[in-house]
Amino acid sequence: MDENPEQIRVLVVRHGVTLWNKEGRYQGQTDIPLSDEGIAQAEAVGRRLAGEPVCRMYSSDLARATMTASIIARHHNIEVKTDRRLREMYFGEWEGLTFDEIGKKWPSLRDRWLKDPVNLRPPGGESASDLIARVLEAVRDIYSDIKNITRTGPGGEPAGTRREQEGKSDAGPCCVIVCHGGVIRSLIALSSSGSAEGMWSRAVRQSSITTGRLGPDGLVIESWDDVAHLGG
Repeated sequence: MDENPEQIRVLVVRHGVTLWNKEGRYQGQTDIPLSDEGIAQAEAVGRRLAGEPVCRMYSSDLARATMTASIIARHHNIEVKTDRRLREMYFGEWEGLTFDEIGKKWPSLRDRWLKDPVNLRPPGGESASDLIARVLEAVRDIYSDIKNITRTGPGGEPAGTRREQEGKSDAGPCCVIVCHGGVIRSLIALSSSGSAEGMWSRAVRQSSITTGRLGPDGLVIESWDDVAHLGG
């Protein structure tokens, strides 16, 4: 995509791995921290993004995301702004269960939900439509926030002053968003087809980087599931 002064470069990071990820359990909004492996993955992401001109860092408020974001933020000396709207889809009664355990108790609903996550919900949980509504609202606010600091500077100074001092004035605004697999898959699906249908068919591994451009009309995804920094 051509450079556009109204666009912001966005690096969307899925949090590092947790024990529930390893066990194949649906986490949703259950607050599971990173495992030791997940912390090492987050450190690898931090090193990968250390040279990026990051002016803002946003994160889901769940521990696995904030832990990942905090590790990345150390390389940029910036605070992490948390937003509960960036949380994973809420899976209701399915949280803590594996795919097979869900299938044993809700075989028909599980299979229908995989085909139509936009309209169907796990018992007591969210649909993809519910997820998308809150995530897009958060993304719009992120755009407004970034445009505000690029006009005034993060501390109220004239725009560009800080980046010019750091030798990054030509890079343009860039932010990092640390969130969850369902959030990222829904954004990719919307960018590619305009609908969240088929969102679960897209690979988005833990600690992967998804790159996009955020403008007044929304987020356009350019690449996803980049895990080159994890070394195979």
